[in-house]
Order: sequence, then C-alpha cells, then structure tokens
Amino acid sequence: MTKNEMITKMLKKQDELNIITNGASWKMLNIPWYRAIWTECAEMLDYTPWKWWKHGKLKLDDIKIELVDIWHFGMSDIIARIETQEEFDECVKIIAEYFDTVQIDEYGLQEAIEQLATKVLANKMFNFVSFVKLCKILNLSIEELYKIYIGKNVLNEFRQDHGYKDGTYVKIWNGKEDNYYMMETLKNLAAEQVELELYNKLKELYNKETR
Repeated sequence: MTKNEMITKMLKKQDELNIITNGASWKMLNIPWYRAIWTECAEMLDYTPWKWWKHGKLKLDDIKIELVDIWHFGMSDIIARIETQEEFDECVKIIAEYFDTVQIDEYGLQEAIEQLATKVLANKMFNFVSFVKLCKILNLSIEELYKIYIGKNVLNEFRQDHGYKDGTYVKIWNGKEDNYYMMETLKNLAAEQVELELYNKLKELYNKETR
C-alpha cells in the first residue's frame, strides 16, 4: 500500500466509525475532539518516567497505542472540517507531505507530548504538526501508524465479539494485556495483511493464553 492509500483508508474508516457511534450527521454535533486529545496526552505522559517520587520506566508500545487513540480523535476533527472530495484529496496529500517534511524540535518526548496538548488546548482543535513531530520522535512511520490504527479497530471488534459488553471477555492473557499481543502480532504483519489476518491470530492466541 502507498502512503496515500493508507491515509485515505484511515480517514474513511474513521468516518465510518463516527457514523456508527454518533450517526450520519455526526459532523453537525460539534463534538469537542480537542478535549479527548489533550486528556489522552496526559495518559500518554504517564507511560514515561516523569514521576520523581516513584520508580517508572518508558513504555513505548503503550505510548504508541495512546498516540493512535489521539489519531482517532485527530482525524475526526480533520474530517469534520472537510466539505468536498477535492478538500479530502488535498488533505491526504498534505498529511503525506508533512510526514516527509516536518522536522523534530530539540525537546524530548515528554516536552513533545506537552507541546501537542498545549497547542490543542490553545486552539481547541487538532494540531497535526505537533502530532507528526511526536510520531517522528517515536520513529512511528505512516505504515506503523496505519497498522496500529487498523489493529486497534480489529482488537475492539474482537473484544465485542468475545463478551466485552457483557463482562465475560478476558482482557489479561497469561499475565499480559491483549494490547501487548496485538502489538507483538502486528510486528510480523505487513500493512495490507492487518485487516485480513489479525483477527484470526488474536483468536488463536486468546484460546491458547486464556485456557
């Protein structure tokens, strides 16, 4: 898959998810996506060892998952402002170009997270440049962003199909959260394989690790 194809697929998928969650006219609801973004930034920060009063360690996979959660809300904010197909096509092009051209600032990961939250709160909208800088600090390419984004959606579908809503789903598999198994499985899948193969691989692991 090309960068543009992956970006297009994510944007269209997010629109579909928002329609399922909030109805076909979700763009008219003025949902405060920025508020969800900055609170996710706070959760992301907790996966870094910033608390001087207790021992902590950097949890990169968890940070990447939180960043993809932010991407869900960020894309929603972007889509809500798009009115025509021409604007959509231009948006795809700009996102791809930014991943190629945006440079990392001198500050580190924690400061980059705070920069994203600060920009989002100041303007009450998603700040794509700060988001891309954070992706680059984490060495998160469009392909990996795509894989985790689609992977998280597949995992959510898997959870629902296996009793998440009625409380029978087992989230801890042999001492590790299901997110861990998703991330480990994604490492061995190409972008175009995720939708087709991840669900069945999660099912195999679930049956094996939760016996």
